[in-house]
Amino acid sequence: MEVAPVEGRVEFNGKPVADVYVQLMPIKTAGSSDRPGKVAGGATDAEGKFTLSTYESGDGAIPGTHRVTVSVQDPSAKLPGKLPTDFTVEVKPEPNEIILQLEGK
Repeated sequence: MEVAPVEGRVEFNGKPVADVYVQLMPIKTAGSSDRPGKVAGGATDAEGKFTLSTYESGDGAIPGTHRVTVSVQDPSAKLPGKLPTDFTVEVKPEPNEIILQLEGK
């Protein structure tokens, strides 16, 4: 399956969120008999930036609609906020930039 480059960052209250893992899970579209495809993922750096990988390092994600999750990599750490329930993004068949704003107190 084709992939498109996806880069982005995770923020909470305008500040970068480091050391979290972002996953994009393809959603099967209505009327499609195809499987939705492989999950893409990537970790944020100290500036909250990430580059997603599906088959090879940094190759991106499969174009289409994806459910997004953000999780901590260190089990003793805690996310400062969360994404809205059932948060989705659209990956286009071209370079993509995604800004994920975590919500919370």
